[in-house]
Amino acid sequence: MTAAQDGHSTEQPVDQPDPRLIATLTGRCLHLQLNNTTTLNAFDESLSRAMRYHLRQAATDETVDYVLVTSLSEKSFCSGGNVRQLAQFYAAGDTARAEEFFAVEYDLCALISEFPKPYITLVNGYCIGGGLGISANGRYMVVSEKALMSMPEAGLGFCTDAGMSWVLPRLWGDGGQADKALGMYLALTGRWLSAADAIWCGLAGYYLPSSEFPALAEGLLTLSYEPGCARTAITTYLSQYTQLPTEESSLAEIILQVDEVFSAPSVSEMMTRLQLGLDTRRYGMWAKEALSALRGCSPTALQGTFLAIEWGNNCPDVRTAVQHEHRLGAQYLCHRPDFQNGVRAKLIDKKPYKNWEPPTLDEVDMETLRTR
Repeated sequence: MTAAQDGHSTEQPVDQPDPRLIATLTGRCLHLQLNNTTTLNAFDESLSRAMRYHLRQAATDETVDYVLVTSLSEKSFCSGGNVRQLAQFYAAGDTARAEEFFAVEYDLCALISEFPKPYITLVNGYCIGGGLGISANGRYMVVSEKALMSMPEAGLGFCTDAGMSWVLPRLWGDGGQADKALGMYLALTGRWLSAADAIWCGLAGYYLPSSEFPALAEGLLTLSYEPGCARTAITTYLSQYTQLPTEESSLAEIILQVDEVFSAPSVSEMMTRLQLGLDTRRYGMWAKEALSALRGCSPTALQGTFLAIEWGNNCPDVRTAVQHEHRLGAQYLCHRPDFQNGVRAKLIDKKPYKNWEPPTLDEVDMETLRTR
């Protein structure tokens, strides 16, 4: 039996640079450029380690005052973790390699949330799953009109992760207050968010048309300020240079109904409320799409995601949240057939998957999920 077959990888990877992440020091700014364009900047363990390597160095390097993260792809900022590779690891029995993949990515997300210096991301194109983990966990997130954001894990037989179980329930809802129901809606349905949606709910802090991103980046790289005043200079610069989105948020239009539905105490009750709203014609297309999304997801993943958001809402910080995400996702959900089948169906075969195990919410082993 090989080491991979018994779940123990023989490789001992270390944090080090990776050519798919270009790191340059311009002035006092560390500029990290995602350059894995053939996979829309999907992250594997090596990329996560490379980014962690540079951030750990920058955190204590007195010549670095702040970090700017951009993408060399016009289509994608970051399409998340390479879940195809992960599914292959689990299928081959190399669970140690797979769980280490998650552990490094989650530690990176926690590091970003704790980073002691200004951390800025310019998000243009897709920003999915772990892509939000390396952007929304930071202090400054700028989005363009081309930005499209989502946490689609439940549809893959998995759960919300990359620290987003902490971020999502703290997004702003009606009245600008933290709205757990909104986070629950986004996590369970995997709804796509536009730039206007992201600004409205506080997922992103700034907006600028993509045509002006190069000038924005250049300005950030050459920013002038007095010693010790980088954070103030960055905040002032972004506030003055960025704009309000030209489009209205469609999320804002439905938030009261979203709160009615996704404040329910269980996923099954949420689905009941959606169906009732549709039957009585109180709810429109958003509810039809939400119900369809829920019906297409793994019941176990839905229940796991529900618990992840509940727990994330009560966690003190991102690091605590990702520790739970690792126990629930990497050490449990990914070992189940739903994950491998969901990834193959959605990302390879490009078609819905219906043979989830178990097939209904009522049959899910909630006790096991709660003890993760």
